[in-house]
Amino acid sequence: MGFRCGIIGVPNVGKSTLFNALTGSQVAAENFPFCTIESNVGVAFVPEPRLPDIAKITGVETQVPAVIQFVDIAGLVEGASRGEGLGNRFLGHIREMDLIAHVIGGFDEKNDWKDEIDIVSLELILADLETVRKATEKACRRARIGDKIQQKAAAVLKTVESLLEQGKPFSGVEQDAEEQEIIRNLHLLTSKPKFYILNVSEEQLLLSDGVIVDDLKAPMVTICAKIEYELAQLSEGRTNFISCRTRCRCFRSR
Repeated sequence: MGFRCGIIGVPNVGKSTLFNALTGSQVAAENFPFCTIESNVGVAFVPEPRLPDIAKITGVETQVPAVIQFVDIAGLVEGASRGEGLGNRFLGHIREMDLIAHVIGGFDEKNDWKDEIDIVSLELILADLETVRKATEKACRRARIGDKIQQKAAAVLKTVESLLEQGKPFSGVEQDAEEQEIIRNLHLLTSKPKFYILNVSEEQLLLSDGVIVDDLKAPMVTICAKIEYELAQLSEGRTNFISCRTRCRCFRSR
């Protein structure tokens, strides 16, 4: 079923509201910490205007659009990598995702949403560091008895460990095929493709032409999740996807 996109962020930034807008769900989206405990799962069809033409050419009667499975993951808090706020469970859910959508609360002018990015990013790095350290110890034990494959693995893992200790995510690191195989089995959180969603108020959305932050090194979309949810409720025959109006006006990448 396509791929899985995990919606993450600190508590109370609009993750569940966005999830409801995308999937047509009605999960609780109240403004209190850990309103979401268990992950909510829903699917959204991906609009493809060429699908009818393709079906006509191929003679296929049934048209089945691609779908994205969205997973609304409970908010991460500082210390999640140490188990704070049920953090281990939430981090485990993220590990199962193919793509991460990091929602940031930009609707409160008193809130520094860059701090939110730092909190979540650091927790993902710390969780990966623990994973890599355990794998390194295991590889080193086997390497000491002459296992050449584990000698190679230990060297690769020590390099990754050093990177994470510097507070840097693993994403973007170049690897050869052998190194990729060693790292792939760890399912590192910081190796997953990611983009940011800045959730702003309706007033901010009307005044903004989007946000570009050069040091994020990932695309950012500016939306008002509340408006998207309301539009989803009004629309008939909708495709359960973010509105074209918002995507065309507000999408910005580095």
